[in-house]
Amino acid sequence: MQESSVIQHFTQQGIEQGIREGTIESIIDVLLVHFEADEVNTLRPMIERIEEIKHLKQLLQLAANTENLTNFKENLEE
Repeated sequence: MQESSVIQHFTQQGIEQGIREGTIESIIDVLLVHFEADEVNTLRPMIERIEEIKHLKQLLQLAANTENLTNFKENLEE
């Protein structure tokens, strides 16, 4: 039995949304290891507005390597 294109579309959309949400949580978790929760939580709304998974993955790598939140925030705003 073949799935309809509508079901496939929504399945793919759900997978992408799950990847996006997981990446956002990973960014927050990595930042929380290095910085104060209050500071990190101020960035959460800005991170959550990003839709592009590729950009979020770049931010995850940056979060793992950043020495300060100012640098991270500058890259976030680009």
